Amino acid sequence: MSIGSARRRYGAPAFGDKQQEQKERRWLNPAILDACAAAWTCVQAVSLVAAIIFGNIAVVKIVDALLDELHY
Repeated sequence: MSIGSARRRYGAPAFGDKQQEQKERRWLNPAILDACAAAWTCVQAVSLVAAIIFGNIAVVKIVDALLDELHY
């Protein structure tokens, strides 16, 4: 199998395909990548805070249930 046919088979653009390279380069714009990274950082931060809050709530409920059982 030649390199060109392997690239076509697995979806990579052929060598010298300027239009395809321009389309790919448009998505590799540093401003777009920075915006995506910033958005992903916000998503991660919110998810981390939510996980900590829900984890703390679960621990409080478990401890409360154990203390209720000890009092009776």
